[in-house]
Amino acid sequence: MRNRFILTILIVILSGSLLALTGFGDSEFNVVLDENITAVEDNDLPNPLLVNGLRQNYPNPFNPQTTIEYSLRDDIQISLRIYNLKGQVVKTLFEGIHEAGNFKVVWNGFDNQGREVASGIYFYRLKTDHYDRIHKMLLVK
Repeated sequence: MRNRFILTILIVILSGSLLALTGFGDSEFNVVLDENITAVEDNDLPNPLLVNGLRQNYPNPFNPQTTIEYSLRDDIQISLRIYNLKGQVVKTLFEGIHEAGNFKVVWNGFDNQGREVASGIYFYRLKTDHYDRIHKMLLVK
């Protein structure tokens, strides 16, 4: 027996009408037009296009600085830190409540005390209550 699925597509038309297309698997679609819809508000819903994510830094290897990109779906408590091979925190890039969105931060190769770090492998980690990712980067001098 073939698996069947339901596909529903909602399109809000500028005139205020709602067009709904619904289909089952490979069958034809039913079209429903509702002219009573006057607005769609989703201010309380998270942005479905945003996900919690940590991307690979660039350039990598780097000297003297590198860019780290990340995204957050919701306003949330995060920590974004750089670690050495021993697992020690070298630099805290952000700690606290962070707004949702897409972000870039540049690390210039200096530690929390303002000292230039040595060439080598470092790790950066984005941690929230429900998300935890680590990537590796290489500083070459």
